[in-house]
Amino acid sequence: MLVFVCLFLLHPARAGNATEDVTRTRGAAASDVRGAPQSAVKDTGDGGSGSPVVWDDPYPPAPAENDPAFEGTNWHPGPLVDGERLDYLVRAPVGDTSSMPLIVIGGGIDTNLNRHTELYDKALVLYIGPGSLTPSSGDAHNAWLLQKIRSIRGPRCSPTCPPWMFVPASAIRDVLEDFARHVRFAHNRVRMFGNNLARYDIYRALDPALQPYFSGVTHAIYAEWQHATCADAPLPTATPPRIYFSWGKCDQSFCPTIECMDTLKSKGYSIDPSSQGDTTLADCPCPEDGSRSHLLPSGRKVSEATYQWLLSNIRK
Repeated sequence: MLVFVCLFLLHPARAGNATEDVTRTRGAAASDVRGAPQSAVKDTGDGGSGSPVVWDDPYPPAPAENDPAFEGTNWHPGPLVDGERLDYLVRAPVGDTSSMPLIVIGGGIDTNLNRHTELYDKALVLYIGPGSLTPSSGDAHNAWLLQKIRSIRGPRCSPTCPPWMFVPASAIRDVLEDFARHVRFAHNRVRMFGNNLARYDIYRALDPALQPYFSGVTHAIYAEWQHATCADAPLPTATPPRIYFSWGKCDQSFCPTIECMDTLKSKGYSIDPSSQGDTTLADCPCPEDGSRSHLLPSGRKVSEATYQWLLSNIRK
């Protein structure tokens, strides 16, 4: 695991509970992409209803200026989950970030936030997951979470469990709100980037408590399909996020990806025109016969298309 030198910056933590996700309804003032109050933003999605709906910004009011403690790449304390503190990692540039999108990551153990720099350099990035060991203290951020993802074996935990399996929606919501009190960003441009050990994160981001917080959710290339819980995903709320899928070549991930996409579409989610990857159903029929490679590298166009969608998706 990569070693990451971090700075603990203490501010009040909020409580969460891994056994109970609490859905809260708010009438808080909305913010536009520069953080200024406005009444509401009309969502481009229809939640499966067939007519436009109005999205009320669930985030707390933006600060007048960014907290200097959040500049750069640093860990910050978040809420408690079953008595354990959930830290979160932020990558934020210096200067005005009011109109920048926020990319939220929960998998891939990308604790240096350097695996997708082409994307990260154009957005604010927030990582909620297990961290690497720090040489100064010998402790790992979210060490309790690291232990949990390694403690269970089964179809959805191969080779390890997805981290957000143990992080409730209420805790993720509290992290997003805590971040919003310290950093200005476009509240209607918040995306969950599902990559690597992140298929479960897509399911978690579709929790009714979190749907208003995300404008978009991506199933990106190499999101581990064995963690999928698409069949268990809840129905869309009044203002659900839009969903984007990408895939690579004809490997073992292709058919589960198509199945997940079709399942969510049947539930009423809006699936944006997705990256066509490097193969099609005609060339890679489903179900497969079990002879395909586990993963095959994808072409650069797949990543570029995914990044473009993450940076452009917006609630209007």
